[in-house]
Amino acid sequence: LKEIARLIDAKVEGDPDTVITGVSGIKEARSGDITFLANPKYFALAQTTQASAIVASDDAQGLEKPTLRVENPSLAFVKIVDLFSPGEVNHPRGVHATAVLGKGVILGKNVGIGAYVVLSDGVSVGDNTVIYPGCFVGQESKIGRDTLIYSNVSIRERISVGNRVIMANATLLGGHVHIHDDATISGGVVVHHFSTIGSFSFTGGLSRVLHDVPPFMLAEGNPSRPRCVNLEALKRHRFPAETV
Repeated sequence: LKEIARLIDAKVEGDPDTVITGVSGIKEARSGDITFLANPKYFALAQTTQASAIVASDDAQGLEKPTLRVENPSLAFVKIVDLFSPGEVNHPRGVHATAVLGKGVILGKNVGIGAYVVLSDGVSVGDNTVIYPGCFVGQESKIGRDTLIYSNVSIRERISVGNRVIMANATLLGGHVHIHDDATISGGVVVHHFSTIGSFSFTGGLSRVLHDVPPFMLAEGNPSRPRCVNLEALKRHRFPAETV
């Protein structure tokens, strides 16, 4: 705990040698986790959480767990999450020999096109984008830069996929779908044609998207519905704490 305190410039209350092995929300935390308290209405949960330590401001007095005192608990917790995040994965680069490229395909710099990927006529793929094996991209679809598309994704014709988008395995996009920048789509999601997926949104696995997913929202279900604000994306993309 004292090492984390040093890295985020926090004051330790309680045992500084408390061992921290992970990070988690205040409800989900288990022994070894560190969590945070930014809203006073969750004070009761802070008293019953199984977390081994809590990040909190000076306003939250009377906590029984070892505590890291900071001015902005939300911002401090984002920094702690980064400390526990695994290192970057080295995604493959280059065009596999078995990939099929149609007429007029445009590939950006440093792309990765996996085995048995099919890029139909008029497709464009932006810089640093990786498309894993077995994916299909229909005619005149546009995929932005720094996007990651996992295996067996089917992208129909005239679809627009933004920058820094992540699509997990076996996602299916109907024709004319628009995926905005920084959206994340979990595995097995089916998106109805002409739908729009907003920026910084998260669509849960196996969802059936019949209507637009608003930006900044977490949506899931069959059919999918917005459930809450996608706080994790806002934190990971370093939105100001007052905005979050």
